Amino acid sequence: MSETAVMVKHTPKEWIELFREAFAAGVEGIKRAGEIYVQAVADDKRNEDRFREEFADTIPPSIWAKLYAIGHKLLHPRLLVGGMKDAGRAAFVRRLPYGLQERVLAHERFPLLLAGGDTLQVDVTEASPEQLEQMFDGGAVRSPGAQRVWMEARKAKGEKGETPQSMPYTIHKHIVTFRRGVSMSKAEVRALLASM
Repeated sequence: MSETAVMVKHTPKEWIELFREAFAAGVEGIKRAGEIYVQAVADDKRNEDRFREEFADTIPPSIWAKLYAIGHKLLHPRLLVGGMKDAGRAAFVRRLPYGLQERVLAHERFPLLLAGGDTLQVDVTEASPEQLEQMFDGGAVRSPGAQRVWMEARKAKGEKGETPQSMPYTIHKHIVTFRRGVSMSKAEVRALLASM
């Protein structure tokens, strides 16, 4: 070993903290690189190709669009490398506005209305996909009142027995009314007649 490469002993906690600091510096570097890239492309559209050519050996082509999104504050830099344990949640968070991405990644808790009317404060990283759907409306956080409306609408859909494909006919008082362009097999006609 050379004199410059001296191995220092650390506890696992110290190693983790050193890694966290280095990673945070890297995230800030990625954020700044995205901002520079966006400014350079805004200055001259040909800079996009120049950057890609210059860094072809170090930055994969798929990353450039993400760097552009980071520079425009559409994507948090932590989400460039995943940012969460669950890939599905990470994909959900990527679709949120930048300000909400920051709040989620800072583990801010958001209100979740329970069926009984109580409200819990929930970290997005701990929420189920259904809870995320309830708590967020596209790019906004739903208030408890809006969540109540959402829950009631969902309940109403469930009570109707929502069918993805409606039948090509209706039966009312032993009269069959067909919709336009209906074609049925023998088995379907038999089943229809049997239901009458």
